[in-house]
Amino acid sequence: DRKVATLTLDEGVKEKLLNDGDGLFLRVRDTGESKLSRTWLLVYSGPSSKRRKITLGSADDHSLKEARAWASDQRKQIDLGEDPLQQRRKAGLDALDREKQTFGGLLNAYVDHLKKTGKTSYRDAECVFRLHISDRLKQSAAADVTKDDLVKAIRKVIEAGKGRTATILRSYLHAAFQSTINAEDNPRLSSDLLGFGLEINPVAKIDAMTKFNNTGERALKRSELQEYFKRLQALDSGITKDILLLSLYLGGQRITQLLKAEIGSGAGGETVLIIRDKKGRRSKPRIHLLPLMGEALK
Repeated sequence: DRKVATLTLDEGVKEKLLNDGDGLFLRVRDTGESKLSRTWLLVYSGPSSKRRKITLGSADDHSLKEARAWASDQRKQIDLGEDPLQQRRKAGLDALDREKQTFGGLLNAYVDHLKKTGKTSYRDAECVFRLHISDRLKQSAAADVTKDDLVKAIRKVIEAGKGRTATILRSYLHAAFQSTINAEDNPRLSSDLLGFGLEINPVAKIDAMTKFNNTGERALKRSELQEYFKRLQALDSGITKDILLLSLYLGGQRITQLLKAEIGSGAGGETVLIIRDKKGRRSKPRIHLLPLMGEALK
């Protein structure tokens, strides 16, 4: 127990598995916030000889003795030809109401997860699901949704001339399914993502449509930029005018990031704008310091 509580990771190492024998492991992960998560994990072969893994939970909540007793119980099920992971998923499904088991329930759980973890992208995900996933498909059981169902939904967006939106829809769908699958083994993911009975991610084999991700090469002409600047100066005084002008002065920063920015001091004492960038999968935001001077400082 003392070793479990004091185990650390070497510099640069993100994860370590400590073997206790008979398939029981302690998985130690760097959470990215100067903290370590310690999770009990049992690795075994399922009925089809496929490698499986099931978690007990955090070592903060379960002692080594409890973990060994739990692992012993799981191995007894395996010896009887049962799959502990399937049993857990079935129990989870039985405990959920019908609405929670639907594809719409899965999408809602993923959006809520993004919101709880401070991702502003939850609004984009919520919007793209609402606009481009039909109510009929949302009412289907999540485990019954197929690749073909999702291809039809994405193709409809492309045929409407919205290729970039189609790639965003695919990306959020893939993340929603994968988060639900990963929730079985990752205690950091919301428990709302558990119990949907998924084995595979149906989006994985759908083309990523990278051709729609090409960055545009057109920039504003000098005259266009001057006209835009005049329009901003003509706005009534207030937060809208200030934020749009500041975005322009600072080289086109994202509005949502500017609204959350803070004023601070740089290494030399100069006034800076502090932006905490949490885009993508970062658990710890990337800090950007933008020097403020002249009109931007004003």
